[in-house]
Order: sequence, then C-alpha cells, then structure tokens
Amino acid sequence: IITGLGSQTSKVSWWPPRDVFENSGYWLGYWSDRCEEWFQRHLLSIKSNKFQPKTKSQWK
Repeated sequence: IITGLGSQTSKVSWWPPRDVFENSGYWLGYWSDRCEEWFQRHLLSIKSNKFQPKTKSQWK
C-alpha cells in the first residue's frame, strides 16, 4: 500500500528483545527453571503455528 508517508516497516521477532526479557520478571540474573519452562512453552507455540512474531512494543 502506498501511503505517501515514505518507507514504513516494522521489525518483528519470534523472541522478546533482550532488554524486554531482562525486565520481564522471568530474568533473575541467571537462567532459572522458570525461564526454561517459559522457553519450552514458547518454543512449542512457535512450532505449532500458534504464535506470530511481535514488535518490541507488543512484547512489553
């Protein structure tokens, strides 16, 4: 779609940006069991096509 507003792109990711993850409450300064549980659940949702990449603001 041509909007006349120049280039409009959006960066998306399957995984949260590092700063978002580190401030999420999961990160305690080390990879905990809670981090691993979240990682495995999230990986499964990606593999089963139940997750679409998000922008940084959507990750927050």
